[in-house]
Amino acid sequence: MLAIVLLLWAATAQAMLHFLVAQWTDKSGNNFCKYSNGTVLNVGINLCPLSIEG
Repeated sequence: MLAIVLLLWAATAQAMLHFLVAQWTDKSGNNFCKYSNGTVLNVGINLCPLSIEG
C-alpha cells in the first residue's frame, strides 16, 4: 500500500504549473495562448486558461 502511495505522489510531484504569458487572435478568429514553458495552444473561439499543467 505504501508503495502505491509513493508512486502516486511521485507522479503528481512532477506535474508543474505553467502560467499564461501572451495571447493573440488570428484573422480567422482563433485564439492562441502562450505559456511560461513555451507551449502555444490554439483554443479556437474559447478563452485562454490562466495556467496549464505539464
